[in-house]
Amino acid sequence: MTARVIHIDPSTDARWDDFLARHSEARLCHSSYWLDILQRTYGYMPVHLAYEVDGTLHGVLPLVMIRSPLTGKRLVSLPFSGPAGPIGTSTETVDALLAAAVGMTSDLGCSYLNIQSTSIEPREPFNGFATLKPFVTSVIPLQAGARELWRHIPVKTVRQDINRGKRRGVSVRVADRKQDVSTFYELFVQTCRKHGMPPQPYKLFDIMWDVLRPQQMLHLFLAVLNNRVINALLCFTFRDVVSLGYVGTDYRFLRYHPVKVTDWAAIEWACDRGYGLFDFLQSHVKNDGLRWYKRSFGAVERPVAYYYYPKVGTTAVFRELLIGGRTRLSKAVKAVVRRLPTAGLKILGNTVYKHMG
Repeated sequence: MTARVIHIDPSTDARWDDFLARHSEARLCHSSYWLDILQRTYGYMPVHLAYEVDGTLHGVLPLVMIRSPLTGKRLVSLPFSGPAGPIGTSTETVDALLAAAVGMTSDLGCSYLNIQSTSIEPREPFNGFATLKPFVTSVIPLQAGARELWRHIPVKTVRQDINRGKRRGVSVRVADRKQDVSTFYELFVQTCRKHGMPPQPYKLFDIMWDVLRPQQMLHLFLAVLNNRVINALLCFTFRDVVSLGYVGTDYRFLRYHPVKVTDWAAIEWACDRGYGLFDFLQSHVKNDGLRWYKRSFGAVERPVAYYYYPKVGTTAVFRELLIGGRTRLSKAVKAVVRRLPTAGLKILGNTVYKHMG
């Protein structure tokens, strides 16, 4: 029996996606489709690894190298993707992939390795990893069906607000035209401004539509009032999981509760199509309001760990500044971002994100 860790190109080697189809922990971010999106959007160098036994894959580790004059050179699994990291048929397989990634960190002259995962705990000889847990992910099991989930929403006002929004004329449809991506993006920019965050580049969503929509892995829910889109929710599907990706809101219409109406419409849609899990994705541990909102729908939280080797990376500092920060500096940065004109805000997003993964 010949077992080894190999470099692999998921876009040309069908064994990668074939392995994901058999593994319960595989998510969209592991797939060749998602890796193609990241590479085409940000230009990161792919250095993906697989564990091969007699020609059959027993594990994979999606991994990219990021070079930046601002944030340095590092290996990441994966930027802007939520929990990724290695998956395998055994702990020995995962350990072998991690060991190979550690070796590559030194061989490629990278300052650190960053693995983001909900499922691994590095073991000996990986006690050199530093661990942060800055995020939680929030999920709703869907097996009970939409009717039971509705009855058991733990916060009564959630149901009341959804019903109120519908009575006032808010309806939700699933987009089937690429032009609707532009509508989503303008609302997304508004939402980023409100939170003092630069928006990710339009190119990302344009490529997402082209890559994922033909595979029925991307779904754009639009909340409409009097023929005006007032909320847009971009969701991803992979196997039996529906994941909330990005949201954009017209804040002039909050009294119609469009966010809640859209989120519930997506959950109902997922139940009707037999999906098993709805994933609200990550919230920063310090964002009590967002975490409470997700729990108000009945979501349960799972910690997301960021593993660093041999040290915590520079991007962790920027993350806390832009997302989790409560310091004067963080508030000042957010205030400046909020005051930028829309064109300037988009330029900032186009510029900074390739450095931030």
